[in-house]
Amino acid sequence: MIYRYLKVRVQYFNLISHLFLFTVLITIFAGCSSLPENSYARSIAEKAAAEAATPVLEKIYLTQAPIQPVSLSTFEIVPQLPGGSFKPIFRPNSFSYDSNGILQLAAGDYIIPVMTYCMNASGASPRSITYHLSSLQGTRAELIKELNQKALPQFSPSDVQILSWSLQAGLTYDELIPQSRQIFDVVLPNRKNEIKESIFKIFQNEWDQISIKTDGLFPSFETSSDEFLLTLGSFGREILTARNFQKSIQQYGNDYSRLAALIDVGGSTAQTSSSTGWSKINDQVYARFLTEGHFQDIGQIQVRVINPQKRSPSALTNILVPIDLSSWVADPGYVQIQPLSFSMLLSEEGILLIPEIADAPLIAAALLSAILAAQVIDWDSFNQLKDFLNDVQDSHIQNLIRTGNIALNKVYDDLEKPARDAGVIDKNTKKSPDNKDSDTREYIKSGGVEQLGKDFDKMSGEAQSAKDGIPIKELSDGKKIVKRLESDGEQFPTLEIQPAKGSDRLDNRLRIKVRYHP
Repeated sequence: MIYRYLKVRVQYFNLISHLFLFTVLITIFAGCSSLPENSYARSIAEKAAAEAATPVLEKIYLTQAPIQPVSLSTFEIVPQLPGGSFKPIFRPNSFSYDSNGILQLAAGDYIIPVMTYCMNASGASPRSITYHLSSLQGTRAELIKELNQKALPQFSPSDVQILSWSLQAGLTYDELIPQSRQIFDVVLPNRKNEIKESIFKIFQNEWDQISIKTDGLFPSFETSSDEFLLTLGSFGREILTARNFQKSIQQYGNDYSRLAALIDVGGSTAQTSSSTGWSKINDQVYARFLTEGHFQDIGQIQVRVINPQKRSPSALTNILVPIDLSSWVADPGYVQIQPLSFSMLLSEEGILLIPEIADAPLIAAALLSAILAAQVIDWDSFNQLKDFLNDVQDSHIQNLIRTGNIALNKVYDDLEKPARDAGVIDKNTKKSPDNKDSDTREYIKSGGVEQLGKDFDKMSGEAQSAKDGIPIKELSDGKKIVKRLESDGEQFPTLEIQPAKGSDRLDNRLRIKVRYHP
C-alpha cells in the first residue's frame, strides 16, 4: 500500500516546487523513518523516496549544472545541404575577426581545423565517431567558451583540458591546481568571482534538505554511494563524474596522462563525410564536425555561409557573418561517449602553432591533413606548418609533407604552363635561390627591361592596361600576365602570372614571377 500510494504521488512532482516536496515527503514518510534498518518495508520506503525526489533534484541540478547535457541543445539536422555540393575554396578577404575574437566569414564554404576537448571527465572517446552539433550551455558554458577561444597558443592543449575538466566538475578557484590557476589568471582574469563558490556545494545543500526532511530515508549527499548515484539517471552520473574527478585531481595534480587514462579511447565507428549530417546553426550558417580521432586530436569543422539575399554559396558580398565555433559542442548521440568542444587553429596570420605540436606527431599530422583536405589548399599555412615540422622524424608527417609538396608543384606547373608554352621559361631557366615568399615560384633571367618586353609580347592575349596603368594580358582561361617595371615596386623588372580570379582550383595568392636582372 505504501509503495502504490507513493507511485501515485510521483506523478505530481513535475508540477510542484521543491519546497512543497519537503512537506509532501514529511507527510508520506512520517511513519516510515522508524522502521528497522533491514526491514523490507523500509527498503520499499527508501526506493519510493528516491523515485519521488529524483525528478525534483534533477530539475534543480539542471538549473545549476556547469554544462548542460548536449542532447538538450542539438541543432536541427537538415537532410541536404542547401546550395549544392560542399566545395571549400580560398577567397582573399573572405574572413576576419571581431573585437571579441569571433570569426567573421563571407558567403562560401570553409574547412577550419580545430583542437578538440573532452566535455566529461569519464566515459569513452572512441575514434571516428559520427557527431552532430549542439550549442554549449550551462552555468559555466561562457567560461569554457572563452577558455577555448583564447587559451591557444599560449598554453598546451593538455593543460587547457585539465582546466576545462575542473570547470566542468564545479571546482572553485581555490580548488584549482596551480597550473590551472595560472591559465585562468591569464585567459579569464576578470572572472574569478564566477567560480568563487562551488556549484555542487549549492546543490548539496538542496539535496541535504530533502534528506533531513525524510529523516534519512533519502540519503545525504555525502553518504550517497556511487551505486546509489547511478540509479538516479543522467544527472546522477554527472554528479558521480564530478565527485570522482575531484578525487583524481587531488591525487594526480597536473599529471595529464593519469587523468586522461580515465577516458576509454578504445574502439571506433567508421565515419565518412556522407554519413555526417549538416546542422542548421541559423538561416545563414550550416556546419558539421568531422574527425578520425578522439578528444585532444585535431578534427575539422566544415562551414557553409549563405548570402541572405541569394541562397547560394557562390553569391559573395561584403557581408561577414559571425561564426562562434567555441560556442558549439559535438554531440555523439550516446551518453556513454564524450561530447567534444573546440579551439580554432587558424588565425589571420595563418596556423596557430600550439606548444608541443612538434612533439605530438598525431596532432601535427591531423592538422596537415585538414589543410590538405581543402579543395583549394591554403599553401601559406601548409608551408608555415611544413617549416615548423621540418625536423620531426615521423614517417606519417613526412609522407604528408611530400604529398603536399607534390600537390603544390602540380599547382605551380599548371600556373606557369602559359610561360613554358610561349618559350619564356624552359629547362635552362634558373629558379631564384633566395625566394622567401611561400606563395611564389620565382625564376631569374637576364636582359632587364628589354627582355621583359620581348617575353611579354610572346605571351598570348591582347595587351591592355590595368586601372593603375600596368600592362596586362588576360588569357582565355582567366590567367593574367602582368608586366611590372622596377618602378612598380619590384626590385627588378618582372613578368608575373596570376591565377584566374575566383578559380575553383588555384589559391588566388599564388604567383609565378620571372625576374629580369640587368
